[in-house]
Amino acid sequence: MPKDGGKITKSHENLGGGTKQNSGGGGGGSKKAAPSKKSEIVDRYKEVEDKLDDIRQESDRTKDSLDRLYGKEQEAAIERLLELEQQEIELIKEKAKEAEKYLQEDLA
Repeated sequence: MPKDGGKITKSHENLGGGTKQNSGGGGGGSKKAAPSKKSEIVDRYKEVEDKLDDIRQESDRTKDSLDRLYGKEQEAAIERLLELEQQEIELIKEKAKEAEKYLQEDLA
């Protein structure tokens, strides 16, 4: 609260940003730069790469647990590893198909 009993003086006018002549700021308004060729290429495979990463992480966790499992649980974990490897193979094939498609587009 100002010392002069609540009266707004010239020195207190600027306390919320800007002056009367220049009230506040602008900001923003800049145009986004066009994505570089490299970032476009990286983004092409992002979805497939994310899925592959998820599968590989689950596979690693399953492999780590194999030493602690016995009998039916170990058998189930091994079967899960085989399923994950099949999923990984399918995703790699999908990525190869996408790469072929993008190659054709880039050459056109």
